[in-house]
Amino acid sequence: SFTTVDSSGSAIGDAGEFNTGRSYGTSLAFDPDTSQFIIMFSDTLNSERPTIRIGTVSGTTITFGNKIEVETHSNANTTGCYYDTAKDRLITVWMSSSTGRNGIYAKGFKLNSSRGVDGTGTLATVDTASSGYNQTNASNFGAMNQNDENGNSMVDVLYEDGDDSSHNYARTVMLDDHTNADDDASCSLNVGSAAEFSTDSSNRWGIASDGTKNCIVYQEGSSVRTRTIQHFTQAISFGTYDDLSLSTMEMTFADAYGGTNMVYDPDNDCFHVAIKYT
Repeated sequence: SFTTVDSSGSAIGDAGEFNTGRSYGTSLAFDPDTSQFIIMFSDTLNSERPTIRIGTVSGTTITFGNKIEVETHSNANTTGCYYDTAKDRLITVWMSSSTGRNGIYAKGFKLNSSRGVDGTGTLATVDTASSGYNQTNASNFGAMNQNDENGNSMVDVLYEDGDDSSHNYARTVMLDDHTNADDDASCSLNVGSAAEFSTDSSNRWGIASDGTKNCIVYQEGSSVRTRTIQHFTQAISFGTYDDLSLSTMEMTFADAYGGTNMVYDPDNDCFHVAIKYT
C-alpha cells in the first residue's frame, strides 16, 4: 500500500493499494509537471517483472492508473525510477537475474496527465557480466544529478562488475538530446562508459544527490569512505576520497526489499547515512 504524509510525518491520506501481491525493490519518483507520483516495483503476480504505476493525490484520496509493465524480464527485484524535470521524462533502471548474470537495464517513458504514458523508449543495457555476476545495492541503486551544464539530467547507477572481480563501478544513464514530442523516440536513452570507484568486492554503498552533484559513501575493505561523482558531460570522474575513520562501523549489504540508506538534508547542507556497528 501507499499513503501520503505531511512534513511532520503524520498520515494525511488514506492508504492506496498499488499491488495485491508482494512487491520487491520499490522505488519512487515525482513528476512536478503533472503532480503525479510514480512507484516502481517487482511484481510478484507477474513473474517479478519490473512494473510502474502512476498515481495522483486529491485531498485524502490516492488514485492509481493501470499497471505498466516496463519490460518482460523476470526476477527484477531491484528497481530505481528517476524523473528528469529538464526533459520531462521518467528514467527507470532495474537489475534482472533472469537475463543471465544479473543484467542491469534502463528504459525511458513520457508520462501523460491521465496516469499513463504517451511514449516508451527502447531497452538500454547498462551492463552485463560474462564471467561473474553484476550485483547492485537495492537500498541505493543510483541517484540523479539534475545540474549538468547542458541542461541534461543524468542518473549515476552503481553496481559490482562481475567481469572485474566484483569491483564497484558507476555508469551514467541519460536521455538523448531530442525534441519534446510525445513519442517513443523522444524517450531513448544512452549509457556512458564504466568508471571504477572502489576495489571492494561487495555491494555496500549509499548514494544521494544534493541537487547539483552525487555523493557516494562506500565500503573499501575495513574502511568507510566518501567521494563525489563529478561530470559536466556523460563521462564520469570522481573526487578524491575521504576516509571517515569509522573503524567500528561498516556499510550494510543490499536489501532486496528496497528502501534507502542515505539522504540529503538541505536545511543543514549535509548527508545522513545509515551504517552499522561491527
